[in-house]
Amino acid sequence: MEITLKGFPLKVVNIPWRNNNLSTLHTDPPLSEQGETIVGVYLLVLGWLSWFGNSLVIFVLYRQRALLQPTDFFTLNLAISDASISVFGYSRGILEIFNILKDDGYLITWIWTCQVDGFFTLLFGLVSINTLTVISVTRYIKGCHPQKGQDYLLRVQV
Repeated sequence: MEITLKGFPLKVVNIPWRNNNLSTLHTDPPLSEQGETIVGVYLLVLGWLSWFGNSLVIFVLYRQRALLQPTDFFTLNLAISDASISVFGYSRGILEIFNILKDDGYLITWIWTCQVDGFFTLLFGLVSINTLTVISVTRYIKGCHPQKGQDYLLRVQV
């Protein structure tokens, strides 16, 4: 099947795991208004709790910055990356579900803004995963090999 978009022919490929049925382009959305509101409230509460909790951790660590051990900076890094995920990961969906700016379609129609949001969400997600990996390795070293962990920390502080 071939369609034309702005003078360029496009071929629709039938991929089994994707819905390529073009007859569903002008049907009702899969969720009702109440369903979208429930999803929006869920994202709003989850995003706010994530931002508030991680901001609280950042504030507490900042207030005690003179007493921080080198491994405590991993917790700070994790809190910053998780707070950033709550900003980039939830904000766009919340704004579009509640149609904050009362536009006629999607709030942000340019594709690059979606790609920027996705890039930052991926970036901070990878930072969180890598930070959790480093935290677990340091906990393993400090728990199973306490002498090696002490030697390593002494070298890092010098």
